[in-house]
Amino acid sequence: MRSKTRTLIVVGVLSVVMGSWLFDQIFTSIFTYFRVPNQSVVGDSITLATFLGFLVAAVLSFILLRVGGSGRFTGEVIDEVDKVAWPTAAETRWGTVVTIVFNCIVAGILFFFDAVFGYLTNNNYFLY
Repeated sequence: MRSKTRTLIVVGVLSVVMGSWLFDQIFTSIFTYFRVPNQSVVGDSITLATFLGFLVAAVLSFILLRVGGSGRFTGEVIDEVDKVAWPTAAETRWGTVVTIVFNCIVAGILFFFDAVFGYLTNNNYFLY
């Protein structure tokens, strides 16, 4: 059974990373639209938009995971996932083989019908 706190931290970090990228794009667009210079804050790669995007994403992630119900919801999801009966490696392998074989059979049937109807339409056996 995995640690719920560790999983919540991972969810929080992922939400900050994805939110940082999203808000960086938003702030960059806003700065471009209003012709505000997007100056470098730290080094060459961290601009003002990147810094503001990270700041907004971190604050929103903290608020959603701690103050809102998202943290409780994520904890309940973790509890439910721990109850799932996951398939064994052999069952997963067998399911993969069955899926691949079934898809090959369906692809063969579609190829056959495509070839037959292609032949019929190219040789004008269908009168429109």
